[in-house]
Amino acid sequence: MKLLLTSCGWEYNPKIAKEFLRLISKKPAQIKIFLVTTADKKNKDWKWVKRQVRMIARIGIAEKNIEIFSLDRKIRKDELAYIDAVYVCGGNTFLYLHGIRKTGLDKVIAKFTKKGGLYYGISAGSILAGPDIAFITPLDDPSVVRALPTVKVIHTKGLCLTNVGVAPHYNNKEYVGVINESRAKSKFPIVPLTDTQALAIVGRKKKIIE
Repeated sequence: MKLLLTSCGWEYNPKIAKEFLRLISKKPAQIKIFLVTTADKKNKDWKWVKRQVRMIARIGIAEKNIEIFSLDRKIRKDELAYIDAVYVCGGNTFLYLHGIRKTGLDKVIAKFTKKGGLYYGISAGSILAGPDIAFITPLDDPSVVRALPTVKVIHTKGLCLTNVGVAPHYNNKEYVGVINESRAKSKFPIVPLTDTQALAIVGRKKKIIE
């Protein structure tokens, strides 16, 4: 199991990019990325997807090696066969979790990481990796999922790729109080991360990149 969980990716800290490449252990030109987003080309948030593609290109990974998955269809079981890293972007955590479950990506990610593939999260993507996303409710709006016509219950169980939760943007004053309160109440450990930090997990080993 290899996870690299961040608040803002390597935008503010190049050490995170170095750790990303180290965990994959391939030349950048050979790396293939599966980028997961809730946006599509018709959506105003597509600009953030393009920004992530540029961020990935900065470390030498070609755009042709980035497959973008907008959580708008069922995923094939073999779709990650030649992928090195699942790259889950930021956004509304509840909308991501709903989409990942609906498309079947949750099960595919579980198998992918068990085989040694890297899961890379940014903000919401990092929160999803933990046991449960309910702790972020005061800062993230679940009503966008409740408004969907097919939704009866909003589930909060995360992907359970790790036994700890990640709370991003801990340098943001709006987040600090909520995160501290959540940590005090939580049944599992919650690791706060500033926008320049990352949590790297390899097997049972965990370390903060800063």
